[in-house]
Amino acid sequence: MMALAWQRNRAWGLMAAALALAMGPGCAKEEAPVATGYTITTRQVDFTGVSSANHDASVTVSTSTQSASGPVVGLAQAIPASSEVTFTIPMQEDLGEYGSLTLVGKATSVPTPLSAVYPFLVSLSDGTNELINLARNGTGGDCREAGIFVATEEVADLSPACVLSWPSAYVDMSQWFIHQYGVLERSPSVNTFPSCNWTGGSAPPSTDPACAFNSHFLVDGKLRSGVSYTAKYVLISDEYLSLSGKTASMELAVVKKVDATLGGAIDLNLILVGSSNIQASRTSKGMQNLNTLVSAFSDLLGQDGTGVRLGAVHLYEWGGDDGEAHAVITTAQGSELFEAGATFLPSATNGRTVNVFLIREFSDYNSVLGLSGAILGPPLNGLPASGVLVASFGKLGTYNPECVSSGATCPLSEQEADFVDLGATVAHEMGHYLGLNHPSEGSGTRHDFVLDTPICTNKSEGASSISITSCSQDTNRISGNPQTCAEACPGYNPSSHVFCPTRPECQFNHLMWRSSKYFSETTLTGDGNLVSTQSGRKLNYNPLIQ
Repeated sequence: MMALAWQRNRAWGLMAAALALAMGPGCAKEEAPVATGYTITTRQVDFTGVSSANHDASVTVSTSTQSASGPVVGLAQAIPASSEVTFTIPMQEDLGEYGSLTLVGKATSVPTPLSAVYPFLVSLSDGTNELINLARNGTGGDCREAGIFVATEEVADLSPACVLSWPSAYVDMSQWFIHQYGVLERSPSVNTFPSCNWTGGSAPPSTDPACAFNSHFLVDGKLRSGVSYTAKYVLISDEYLSLSGKTASMELAVVKKVDATLGGAIDLNLILVGSSNIQASRTSKGMQNLNTLVSAFSDLLGQDGTGVRLGAVHLYEWGGDDGEAHAVITTAQGSELFEAGATFLPSATNGRTVNVFLIREFSDYNSVLGLSGAILGPPLNGLPASGVLVASFGKLGTYNPECVSSGATCPLSEQEADFVDLGATVAHEMGHYLGLNHPSEGSGTRHDFVLDTPICTNKSEGASSISITSCSQDTNRISGNPQTCAEACPGYNPSSHVFCPTRPECQFNHLMWRSSKYFSETTLTGDGNLVSTQSGRKLNYNPLIQ
């Protein structure tokens, strides 16, 4: 067997949306630490806009687990039917219009000398429809015959012979891939169905895609019920080109959300990592900034069309030497923090709460403000992708020096631009965690394939990637909308960053735009951070919104 020098940033190249590079007082009652092995203190804080009444009491979420074993294949191997691990999922429930089925697959035993094994969901049938629709007939060099990847000892890429056929839950192979392999080492496979719901558009490869669920898979607007689903996985090692005689076990968490209406709430575990953030949060200015940050996140994620609110925010301080050691980390070390959450966070928050770790900074990318553990993170604690990282740059206690308000939050008119960006970063990374991609990636060739988000393909002369400036000159239009941003915005002036923050035609106003935008402290305009209607509907399938 030959070792494969797999570069995970190569995997990011297959789906560049994997890594989000975004530029973003109350009385406290101390309680006993919730775990040993970590220096953790819980604090009771009343955050603005947070209420358990924001939850939808009619929503129910249930989780069951199954285990199975199967052979491990190498990266360049065929994946015949004999390598598939099969699970049967009874689906008697009527999940409702916004109900969903989420499958979280993780390896539970890894044979030596492997360090990781990744479950890839290659098939999901509802008894009538094949929802993944990978080419798996075992002929013509398809996925079964030739494998998913073309790989050498130096590089790997998706095989051009292994393709998705229409209709499918995913628009193309790269969109499917990122849900299987993730962005961090040992990331679980996480897939939520439905993955879309809109009318209109065209079958792939159009960048104006139709929704396979709306046109093929849903019955009366809902997932098929009263049947059994069949899920099939292949266990893949990214360390070897070829393997034989190796067997691994995997666990499949089946999460069913029953939901008939748009909206609900999400809970946060907000973990302050290191002395800088902890000490700042205990000052009146730091606590005001922290509360303003939470309020901004609530407002951005809870726009019209999403119906998402904050149900609860649980505040934790991760101090001591161990907390200080994790306050400045590399992006790759994020998995350590995410796994730690299972150790010191209450089990009662599992399955309905997202972990947000506020660190000081990333040591490998000093321009990175935030990182989501996955594009569609697991709705469970303690996995290597279970959470969101946000960098404060040690400024939690000094942001907004011009804010003279004595209120619990700082009004927008008294916030500095960098802090506005920080609030948008939290919401942006949470958007990734709940399943949203960037509308357009830096190459200008990859897009989110959501029908009502515009695309940008325009690059400045000589530039290798799209930018805010180049996209402000783009003539692409939203599907069904005849206007460009310039045509829709009176007084439009991209050189002065004057645009209309409420116009969806201006693609760089979308919350999930790939990089930082502009905010004017004078005019209080710039970062529209819009969530489109279909982006909001996509969020609502996530089982964490209840």
